[in-house]
Amino acid sequence: METFQSVIFDLGKVVFDFSFDRVFQSWATSSGTPFADIKSKFVFDELSDKFERSEISSEQFRTLVSQRLNIKLTDEDFDKG
Repeated sequence: METFQSVIFDLGKVVFDFSFDRVFQSWATSSGTPFADIKSKFVFDELSDKFERSEISSEQFRTLVSQRLNIKLTDEDFDKG
C-alpha cells in the first residue's frame, strides 16, 4: 500500500500562483488565434470536471477543448500551455 506524507490543497494561490492567462497566451501564440478569443470561449464546466476526475483521457480533453476554442494545436503545444 502506498502512503502519503502530505497533501497540499492550494485553493487560494498560497503556494502556486497559477494563471490561466498564461495558458491562453501560449495557445494564442501557437495557434495564431487572438488571446481574447480564446479567453472568452474557455469555461470551467463539466468538461474540465470530467478531466480532473479522470473520466476522460488527456487526448479527449485536448480534442474537445480545441474544438470548443476553434483552434488547432499539436499535443505538445497544448500541453506546453
